[in-house]
Amino acid sequence: MSETQTDDDGIPEEVDDAFLAKLEAVANAEQRVAELTAELERVDIGLDDEDTRRLLWAHLTGWSLSDISEAFEAVDDLQRRDSRDLTVRLLAQLSNNSREDVRDFLDECDRLERKYGTEDQ
Repeated sequence: MSETQTDDDGIPEEVDDAFLAKLEAVANAEQRVAELTAELERVDIGLDDEDTRRLLWAHLTGWSLSDISEAFEAVDDLQRRDSRDLTVRLLAQLSNNSREDVRDFLDECDRLERKYGTEDQ
């Protein structure tokens, strides 16, 4: 039976690698959304959001309709929400946990940091 390699933090290297790969995918998606947003801002042909989603989905990107919808929601969220909401949404999607569970987890992390501080202090 082979042993799983772990880093100094005790987390298996495969988990670290998978997390980094997902983080890179998120960064790539963020860049793609920014490019699409810039294109949409330059071109105003009178389409509403739904028509624009269909146009992008059918002719420009090869993305699924749900991916296009999520991209629009993410751009809207960037304009309306704080970074905490976006972090919760991202972690919930990557971890397959509910947003409420992720929010509770982050709140507990904040509480522990306030109580015990950080290593840098």
